[in-house]
Amino acid sequence: MGVFKTVVFFLYYAFLNLFASCDTRTNGRLSFQELATKYGHPPQEYQINTEDGYILTLHRFPGCRDIPVLLQHGTLDSSATWILRGNDSLGITLANANYDVWMSNLRGNTYSRKHKYLDPDKDAAFWDIDLDHFGIDLSAIIDFILQVTGAKKLNAIGHSAGNTVFYVLGSNRPQYNSKINVLIALAPIAYFHNSHKPVAWLGKNAEIINNILLAFNIHELFGETILQQKLVQLFCSQPDIGYEICMNSLLFPLVGFDSEEISSEFNSIIFGHFPAGFPRKTLLHYSQIFKRKSFGPFDYGNDNVKHYNRTRPPSYDLSAVSMRIILIAGQNDKLAPLKNVNRLGKNLPNVVKYIVPSKKRFNHLDFTWGEHTKLILFPIIFDALENNNY
Repeated sequence: MGVFKTVVFFLYYAFLNLFASCDTRTNGRLSFQELATKYGHPPQEYQINTEDGYILTLHRFPGCRDIPVLLQHGTLDSSATWILRGNDSLGITLANANYDVWMSNLRGNTYSRKHKYLDPDKDAAFWDIDLDHFGIDLSAIIDFILQVTGAKKLNAIGHSAGNTVFYVLGSNRPQYNSKINVLIALAPIAYFHNSHKPVAWLGKNAEIINNILLAFNIHELFGETILQQKLVQLFCSQPDIGYEICMNSLLFPLVGFDSEEISSEFNSIIFGHFPAGFPRKTLLHYSQIFKRKSFGPFDYGNDNVKHYNRTRPPSYDLSAVSMRIILIAGQNDKLAPLKNVNRLGKNLPNVVKYIVPSKKRFNHLDFTWGEHTKLILFPIIFDALENNNY
């Protein structure tokens, strides 16, 4: 199918429901600020600077609880992921319970696509981003929250790579461990090598994909200013054909099938906010972790000596990650299978709880987007936040 026919095909289905009044379709078109306000919590927004010049956006629902709660999104995601279910989402539910809720955005996504000196649309250097850089973001985020609130430490909830960055930070900058009261790690990720076939295929071939993208000078994946991304969002947000192709055929094979938790009706709001942009280099970093079967920093090849003073990159020192951690894993999570979570749990020194919800089909996306997550997961989270006896 030619490019013109492909565009026409996408637009045809995109405009089939243009004037639909479905609430989820409306929510898919709203910004974070608009969506949060719709559910009764007009957010505060902050712009913070990292030590290397990136400008990050933080969203906040102020509350009267003593310890602030930081919600950290995962790969391809943004702060919006925590409010997509409206009153049944974690962000809104915490705010309704008077928690001081902070939702951050890592460099390169829709809400943190800024730098003091670099232009993300012109400067390839902007996209020189791997997991270590996300750790730098997290240090700036934590310091800012503690400064604004006057709290000595915070509670954190990270989904997928949103908890990975805490392991990176705790290893690279151990002084930050004491600033975390407890990390609730949803769908914990550090290792990839026991992943199922679609994930394994991506891990094995990411270097080839990276080289192709690099040949075309593409450094940003699914960015908001890219035409292909706009077409993907238009097409994938359709409740029928979009759900069948984008969710059933693409996402579910990677994360685990569970149409009970994520139905076609909810598809429109998901793909109105997801994917939210991602650096090409970070995808390559994930692939290296998969191939090495170890959790470590980026492999620069011949330049490793310059970066690490050794020919091969070291592993992250998980024994230095002394913050209290609660691991919560899904039985049907193909991206973070239990074998990998078990290994992570054994290597972390301060896992205070390891919980696997009883629902057998609970997958990687259900942690944030599941229809019944409020019943399955939220009681565990609230118990962890309100029980200080770890």
